[in-house]
Amino acid sequence: MKKSLLMLLLLTAGGVTVRAEPPDPFASFEIPSSTKPASAEMSPFVKELATTLNWPADQLQTLERRGFGRTEMATFVAIAKKTSKPWAELIKAREKGATLRQMTEEAGLVYNDVFRESRRAKQNVENRLKNTAASKQ
Repeated sequence: MKKSLLMLLLLTAGGVTVRAEPPDPFASFEIPSSTKPASAEMSPFVKELATTLNWPADQLQTLERRGFGRTEMATFVAIAKKTSKPWAELIKAREKGATLRQMTEEAGLVYNDVFRESRRAKQNVENRLKNTAASKQ
C-alpha cells in the first residue's frame, strides 16, 4: 500500500497524469455503410420467405438474427396466422423453452400439419433461391 502511494506521488510530482481508464480511440468511429457486417442486411431467405408467407420481413429477420431455424420461422408464422397469439408472446414462449409442438397444441392446432406446412414452405423457398442462383451462373 505504501509503495503504491509513493509511486502515485512520484508520478504526479513528475508531471505525469494518471488516468483510471485510457480513452477509447474508437468511441466515435462509425463503420461505413458499404463495410457493415452482412448480418446487418436481410438474408435472401428471409426476403423470399416473407414474400411467400405474406409476412413482415423485419419480424422474420429478428428471428433469424436470434438464431431461430428456417422451419421454426415458418412455424411461428403459421401459428400467428391461425390464432390470435401475439408475435412477441410466441417468441417469449419459445425462448423460455416451450417446444414447437407445445406451442402449436396450445394454440389448438395439429402439430404434424403445421410442421409439414412449414417444412414445405422452407423447402420451396430454398429451391427457388437455388434455382435463381443457378440461373445467374
